[in-house]
Amino acid sequence: MFACTGNEKGTTIDSSPVVAHLDNNGVVVCDLTLVRDTVDLPLSAFCSDFEIIRLDNSDDAIVGDGSVWISDNYLGIFSYEAGAYKLFDRKGKFIKDICKRGQGPNEFLYGIYDSYIDETEEKIYIFSGMASKIMVFDLQGNPLEPIPLPFMGHKVKMKINVREQTVVLLALPFENTPYVVWKQDFKGNVIQSIPAGQFTIIPNDYSNEVDALFNSDAIDYYLFRWGPKVDSLYHYDENSNILIPKFTAHFPNEAPSHSFEELPDYYTVRLYSDKFASSPPLRDILIDKQTLKGAHVRYKLDFLGNMDGHLFIWFNRGYAIANTHPADFKERIEAALEQENLTTEMRQKLTELNGSISDDDNNIVLIAKLKQ
Repeated sequence: MFACTGNEKGTTIDSSPVVAHLDNNGVVVCDLTLVRDTVDLPLSAFCSDFEIIRLDNSDDAIVGDGSVWISDNYLGIFSYEAGAYKLFDRKGKFIKDICKRGQGPNEFLYGIYDSYIDETEEKIYIFSGMASKIMVFDLQGNPLEPIPLPFMGHKVKMKINVREQTVVLLALPFENTPYVVWKQDFKGNVIQSIPAGQFTIIPNDYSNEVDALFNSDAIDYYLFRWGPKVDSLYHYDENSNILIPKFTAHFPNEAPSHSFEELPDYYTVRLYSDKFASSPPLRDILIDKQTLKGAHVRYKLDFLGNMDGHLFIWFNRGYAIANTHPADFKERIEAALEQENLTTEMRQKLTELNGSISDDDNNIVLIAKLKQ
């Protein structure tokens, strides 16, 4: 889509050219015409504490494609196939279905859009795709008093403050959505808000998304649209109650479908196929926040013999995450084993791992903590 060279041996982002600048408002602006290098980036360069979590194989535990939310001791997984939000411990042991698809008061109709597992109070906060409340459960799946919203929310991301009993909500703003971001208490009282204004999506369209990934200390907000649009990634300043633009990109022609994300040390531009809305990202472009150097990157799981990971790794709440089917994972392991430069130890590790996995197993979750 944009000019880029093949990866030169030894090329790193540090040796790539500067591809962005700070404008007069302090916004980092990436010029995609300057992005020429392609870099194989090992996950260990910005992640640590890599884990392979093999989920229980019991019938009740089976999951498929779906989002994963992580706390110190638990995994919450929304399974489309099972129509349930399933709770596991960090060893992969299945604990319980927390809530299921349905039309009851503690069920979801379409899916789960965001979740937060709070171990201090032993509660799980869940927001479905469209709702006027945040559902709350204990770790045994018992429903607790929900948190009401002041209006119907669409694809809302949430930042829970258990100590203050407040929540910051970042919404997909439809015509009936008065705020794009607001802070409220657990009783539903709005404390402060930002009008939807220019962010309002007309007509209402659920193909758009809210990206608020919370991978750093900032409350980030990005409104993803499939239609071409020049846009920005923002920080919500809770103290001043303002949205501050932090990152954008200059496209040489009409902007393709894309998204911006933020990691502790990088901004990313993800490019998608305009032809197929369900296509995975073509590749990430990473821009170093300090040097403003950047390159196309292919994530390599060097924890697993430089296994390709750029099409199935995503980042959320301080983690790199992959939720993968065992057959797909075995294919990636076998491809990694074909490399000639594997160490004896890594080849043995991958061979043993490959032999221990069956196509009939439950999914395997890979996680690594983002370095802050």
